[in-house]
Amino acid sequence: MTFTLTDIEDLVRLDLFDAGGSRWTNRDIDRAIEKAVTRYSEVAPHIIPADLATQPAQRSYLLTGTVAPPLRVDRVLYPFHIYGSAFPPPEKAVNAALSAGDGLSIGTYRYAVSYITANGETTPGAIATITTASGYRYVVLNDIPVAPLVRGTAGTPNRVIARNIYRSLVGDTSLHLLATLPDNATTTYVDTMPDEELSKRPLPPTVNTSGVPLWPQQEKPFAEQVTQNGILITLLIPPEELPTTEGEVIRVLYATRHQLDDYGSTIPEQHKELIILGASAYAMEAYQVPTNDNFRFQDGALGDRFDDTSVPVAWRIAALQKMRQFLEQLEQLRIESTSTAWVRWGERV
Repeated sequence: MTFTLTDIEDLVRLDLFDAGGSRWTNRDIDRAIEKAVTRYSEVAPHIIPADLATQPAQRSYLLTGTVAPPLRVDRVLYPFHIYGSAFPPPEKAVNAALSAGDGLSIGTYRYAVSYITANGETTPGAIATITTASGYRYVVLNDIPVAPLVRGTAGTPNRVIARNIYRSLVGDTSLHLLATLPDNATTTYVDTMPDEELSKRPLPPTVNTSGVPLWPQQEKPFAEQVTQNGILITLLIPPEELPTTEGEVIRVLYATRHQLDDYGSTIPEQHKELIILGASAYAMEAYQVPTNDNFRFQDGALGDRFDDTSVPVAWRIAALQKMRQFLEQLEQLRIESTSTAWVRWGERV
């Protein structure tokens, strides 16, 4: 079960005794939540994998085009796959033919196919082109490539379990995911998808990840440098360990800020209360402390007196206490994360 930004907003207001929204606006609360998530992400970031394709004898690689802005590189795994276990992209293109219909636009289209294994996907293979015409705006794909049954050695068999068909928009060269064939046998497909719908589909992979992962994982030392175009990663390994072929996989695990929006969150459920605590602390810090007017009220009968000069002091103490609790829990989380031992085949890393 995950939580959304709205859930956190409501719970923060409850902790601040402002369920009705009379003191903080939604923008105030959202800004406080953003600060808490950012601070939390510095201690326990969201780790995302990215794959880079090797070049012969190349030591440095640019990490760019990531799904989220990277804060830092966490680990570099190379080689990531067992050598020779990846399927090559299909060498043969599909056979495309026109059919009567009004689905596609009029113009030239490109088609390609990729193989899917239990471990990943190849890059798209050979390209087929076809030009639609008025009244003939359906495309029938025949002779869709079928992969060999097994790839790799007897001890590490690798099989194709599905295939993706990619297509361009009319007159374009970039491909988008058209359909997934959930087998390695079907050889025909009828394309009726309009460009408007296809344009929202994912792009194909740029790295062949269909190979069998190597175990235990081979973690390599590296240096990183932030550049204008991304993070430059340099492998700190001897020359004899550098890649010798093109297209092997370097798996990069990078840290990024956690996401929290109306669709859900990447933050673990067990850390939800920590985000609420931090957001409450930041909201109290940012709120304008009530202004002193040195108003004193003396009850004539009982002698009770109200002095509002103590309000700012009490408010500041409460805000500092919440912030201290938040930072202490973050520090405890940091200690727990760094002291955890990951055992891999008797190796402590």
